[in-house]
Amino acid sequence: MKPAGQIVGEKFREILNRRRIKDYQVTHAERAIFLVICVRCEKNQNGFRSVFDQELSRSEVIELIGYIRELELPEIAALLEEISSLLIANNFYGSGEHPVIASRTLRESVLTRIETIGEQIGDQLWEIDERLLEMLNREANP
Repeated sequence: MKPAGQIVGEKFREILNRRRIKDYQVTHAERAIFLVICVRCEKNQNGFRSVFDQELSRSEVIELIGYIRELELPEIAALLEEISSLLIANNFYGSGEHPVIASRTLRESVLTRIETIGEQIGDQLWEIDERLLEMLNREANP
């Protein structure tokens, strides 16, 4: 049997290929996999702040938090909620879905907290493939 990380990675590549098709569809578990892997990759390539600057909209952050809670990772979800609250409180999104300012313009205390949280949860997101696979399997075999 393939390791969970390999299966989840293959599912992510499959989702990326489907995104090229107009009106592509993903399941609940596939969407969770997609968001988690996007966050992992963006954090590793460009730093954790860039997840919010470039990768996820305001509603996608909320959606990700829901999936993380569903995976029974309340500590990670609470930290993501803290970042979401900090960004909203500092008018990062204005009244829309996407950033209206660059994160680098936020107060130093906010930037430090976001980076600290990123360090706390960054590696943990690479350790949840088993849970993502379980979610995918539950969906396939209700």
